[in-house]
Amino acid sequence: MKYRKAYFGVAAIAVFLALAAASRIMFFDGELRRNESTNLAIYRVDLGGNSYCVPKAYYRWSNSFNEGEGIGLDLSLDISSLEAWSLYVEKNGFSEGGEREVGVKVLDQTLASRQKRWSQLLKASPRATLSNGYYRYEGAGNPLVNLDYYLIPQDKADFSWVLGCVSGARCRLESQLDKDIFYELSFDERHVSHLVDLESRVKFFLEKQICNK
Repeated sequence: MKYRKAYFGVAAIAVFLALAAASRIMFFDGELRRNESTNLAIYRVDLGGNSYCVPKAYYRWSNSFNEGEGIGLDLSLDISSLEAWSLYVEKNGFSEGGEREVGVKVLDQTLASRQKRWSQLLKASPRATLSNGYYRYEGAGNPLVNLDYYLIPQDKADFSWVLGCVSGARCRLESQLDKDIFYELSFDERHVSHLVDLESRVKFFLEKQICNK
């Protein structure tokens, strides 16, 4: 049992590092500091021509409130209610459902820059297979990617929608929110079957966070 626990501990660390690298996480002063605040005071972030007014409890990292660190809009939500994850944990405890946590990150980047990045990343992957309307790229054997597989819809081969997953763990969706505005969703792989609903609800949530809307 001792060896089994050690194995799963190492596996969890490996998955976190893979997702961190894939999400281009930057560490400030050696680490990102998890935001456990339940403060509902509004914190404003200007991004891509929009200003987002979001309660502090929703931000994933406490570093977000440090001027000049450039973390931007990086939120942590409960998958069912889309309330702040810190509020969910306060009510229920983390042990009641860590797989319920959804990360939401808004990115200010152009479609052209994404096309260049993803075409380079997936060029070294084994040839894509087409199934159920998705091109599937395997991450194995490609030193440039960190996840096990990637799915791209047949009708979005411009890389405006890319889903990548670590099998049995977490997934990351990158999708277009508006012109030159993209967002990332990170969530447990078990929720992939409900992704259409999740994406719709998150888009509506983000729209409501735009100041004065």
